[in-house]
Amino acid sequence: MHSINSQNLESFKWKNRLLLVLTSNTKSTAFTRQLKILETESKGLEERKLLVFKISPYLEMSSQEHNDYWITDSKVFKKYNSSPEEFKVILIGLDGGIKLEQNTVLTAKNLFTLIDGMPMRRTEIRKN
Repeated sequence: MHSINSQNLESFKWKNRLLLVLTSNTKSTAFTRQLKILETESKGLEERKLLVFKISPYLEMSSQEHNDYWITDSKVFKKYNSSPEEFKVILIGLDGGIKLEQNTVLTAKNLFTLIDGMPMRRTEIRKN
C-alpha cells in the first residue's frame, strides 16, 4: 500500500493520468465493483499511463485492497467529493484537469474510449 496526500497528486501532472475512486464505505457494492473492473484491466491502465487512487475519509481496508495507492484523509475526500455521495470516480488528465466525474461505476470500455479520444492520448498512439 502506498499512502499519498493531495500535494503528491500534483507530482503526477504530465506523467500520469489519475483515476480517483472515492468512497465513504469501502464495502459498498459500487466501490467493490469498480475495483474488480479495474483489476482485470491492468494492461490497459498501464498503456494509458493511468494510476488508480482509492480515497476514503478514513482507513478501512479489507484484504483485497492492499496493493494500490490509497489516500485516507477526510480533507482530501471532501475536496474531491463535496456532495454526500457514497461513491464517486474522477478522471484527471495528464494536464491535471478533471476530464470526468460520475457517481456510478465506470466501465473499462467507457474509460478507455474517453482517454483514447483525448488529444494527448491520440498523439501517444501515433508515436507508438
